[in-house]
Amino acid sequence: VAALMQQMWVYTSVDLKAWTKASTFGPAGSAANNIWEVPDLFELPVVDGIGGTGGTGGTGGKDGTDRATGAPVLTRWVMVISVNHGALWGGSSVQYFVGHFDGTRFIADASEATQASDTPSALTPPAGDLIADFEGGRLPPGWRIHGTAFGQGPVAGAVQDQFHVSGHLGSGLMNSFHGGDASTGTLTSPPFTVTRPFISFLIAGGSTYLTRLELLVGDQVVHHGSGHDNEVLRWKCWDVSALVGQQAVLRAVDEATFSGGHILLDHIVMGHTPVLQPNLADITRWADHGRDFYAPITFANMPDGRVLWLGWMANWDYVRVLPTQPWRGQQSGVCQLDLVPTPSGLRLRQRMADEMRALVDPDALITMQGVAAEHASLALKRAAPAARQLLAYLRFSVAGLREPLGLELFKGPAGAVRVGFDPARQSFFVDRTTPAPEFAGHSERHDGARILDTPEITLKVWADGSAPEVFADGGTVVITDLVCADPAATGVALFHGPENPLLHAFRLHRVKASVHASTP
Repeated sequence: VAALMQQMWVYTSVDLKAWTKASTFGPAGSAANNIWEVPDLFELPVVDGIGGTGGTGGTGGKDGTDRATGAPVLTRWVMVISVNHGALWGGSSVQYFVGHFDGTRFIADASEATQASDTPSALTPPAGDLIADFEGGRLPPGWRIHGTAFGQGPVAGAVQDQFHVSGHLGSGLMNSFHGGDASTGTLTSPPFTVTRPFISFLIAGGSTYLTRLELLVGDQVVHHGSGHDNEVLRWKCWDVSALVGQQAVLRAVDEATFSGGHILLDHIVMGHTPVLQPNLADITRWADHGRDFYAPITFANMPDGRVLWLGWMANWDYVRVLPTQPWRGQQSGVCQLDLVPTPSGLRLRQRMADEMRALVDPDALITMQGVAAEHASLALKRAAPAARQLLAYLRFSVAGLREPLGLELFKGPAGAVRVGFDPARQSFFVDRTTPAPEFAGHSERHDGARILDTPEITLKVWADGSAPEVFADGGTVVITDLVCADPAATGVALFHGPENPLLHAFRLHRVKASVHASTP
């Protein structure tokens, strides 16, 4: 039930046998009728600076002290929720919230961009002339219902066996799920005069024309809008400036009899400004900006106070059709977690654990400092490293950079996977587009927006056979993607724009295998 309500329920117990529900968290962040699962709740130190621990940071344990010095450490709690549907690129991903936990209740920090105040249900209603808010348990004067779909009038939320409904204002809304999706009907307003240039309303339900809200002038439909195939009401807005002074009628129509064939409607208002619905996927704090990091699990009670996790490298959108027979499914590298202050507030920082770094060959294939990208590219071409398990490190200035800069991995006759920084978008990216995609979602580019304002860019890329894991700006932006490249595609190259930027540092190392397959 909690998965469909987009809530996390906290239970307490004194004997690990009898459990009592103590509190709930959500809906918040990405909650568009998706499935919430694999929750995790843990405490992390707040590290003072991207470069390492110190100041208010440190290798803090749950007692709030530095293990090495005994000094107090500032900590925050992190709620992690894996989201299936409603993720950044579709399918599954991982969102997180930073806040406080008192043993029974988790409360997101007031600065959290993803807390419930940014979900549609808590948005400030737009100012203007109210047409209908569907409060009070009865239809507004003059509104008429035909058919059975809209019942007898406003309801408080879901009806019958409907999924959890959210996003409406107040305690009432119109819902055409009465009798299930097979029912049909209309809801019609009395005539009114268009007095302002915008009509805004909250709507959810089916996305087809068969479930719609219409604006009619005379017998002509001049505007119509539908939901997003979920039960979360979102704002839509029509520009009706050309109709000011004219008589109009609103009509909600449910003509669909198939699954998802219903409409939810609330708070219709005319105003002088449009209402812009925030994209819940965009305002969510994602632990990873790629397609293939899901359901991470932390290791508790580490003897050195570290918090480590690893995730499932796949996406529910296409995991069943991945061309990886006879096996399917793999785990990400093991990362150490902490929190760092950024211009956008506290953010999760991820770094490969010491045990992962121990796999790196200390003898670098290439190590260069203070060289033009063109020279580094030529040196890399001469070295011609042929490998699918590598660690690359790039550091360069933001100033003067006009074109994308980064690495081509798994390079072969059919192309390569590009990993880098795009100054035009101010984002890091993994571009796995291909002219011959093997499954839906395969040929995509995934971006993670930069959140730091430091003058230098750092980019650390771990490549392991079929997966680049990108740690940018010290691990504040992470992108994990699967790559289905030709096993013979082992080339590595550097790409850059005509400005030929200066690389402050460029290193390339081989990485040893962590698992050695035995031969019969």
